[in-house]
Parts: sequence; structure tokens; C-alpha cells
Amino acid sequence: SNQARQQYGLLHRILDNLSIKINRIHLTFQTLGKFKTLRQGIWTPPPVSVTLENIEWISVSEAGNPGTPESVWAHNELFAQQRRYRKEGNAPQHRSYIIYKRLSMICHVRLSSEAHYEQTGKLKNVKSAALISNTQIDVHVAYIRRLRDAGVTGIDVDVLCHDMDINLG
Repeated sequence: SNQARQQYGLLHRILDNLSIKINRIHLTFQTLGKFKTLRQGIWTPPPVSVTLENIEWISVSEAGNPGTPESVWAHNELFAQQRRYRKEGNAPQHRSYIIYKRLSMICHVRLSSEAHYEQTGKLKNVKSAALISNTQIDVHVAYIRRLRDAGVTGIDVDVLCHDMDINLG
């Protein structure tokens, strides 16, 4: 399949400016244990619960600040103007956009420390311990999008965990 890739267009611009906000995602991970059975018992490892709150995927400026689409794309217009004057000889110019995004969330991780199961196998009582609580996580992403075929030619990812408190005791 040697198909020509589509040029950067309106759909790409919409996707690159897309903002997503999610209130809460809750995930629970639990293995079957050493006996590899669905039947619950004292041999079953405790489940781990991960809760992500206030999840936000937004466009930001070069400095990481949210803004209007015009303000977060302003550096691309300046970049395009500067490249016009730097053109050397007949070297081909492949224009690109640099897109800055930020993924922010608050993370909680809990481990069930004690679980009692009735004879029916249903969970009766659960006590859990917080491993990580109220930790702000910011992921800054910068990627370069080539205009002639909408390809991503580079990406940079930075992860910041603010005031992480891990409770192992």
C-alpha cells in the first residue's frame, strides 16, 4: 500500500486543538492469585484501585500556559515568518507546526489491605490503604506536525509529579 498521505487540513487542525475534560476515571486491577482461579479467598492478592480526577488535555503555549487557540498557535505564525527570511539557495522548505499540549490530573492509588468473603464468594467487608493520594500530575507534550503530509516528525514529553506522598507503612 503506497498511498500518498493527506496534507495537513481542517480535520488535523481540529484534532490538534481538541480539548478534553473528564471528571473521574476509576480503574481496579486484580489478579487471580497463585491458584489461577476466579474463586475468591485468602490466596487472592488484594486489588489495586487507581482513581484519576479532573483529567484535562488542553492546548497550551510554549511556556505551558492555557490560552485561546490564537495565543497558543502564535509561535507557529512567528516561526513561519522567520523561516521565509532564512531560506538558503534552493533548499526545499518543509513547513511544520509545533503543537504544545498538557495533560493534567489528580491521582489516587489505593490497595485493599483486608477483604473478607462470605461463603457465596461475594465481598463482605473491605479495608483499604492509600498508597498515593491527591498527587497532581502534569504531562507536557510538544510535537512537530509536518504540513505536507500531516506526519509527526518529533515529540517531547515531560512528566511532573507535584508533592508526591507515598505511604508504604
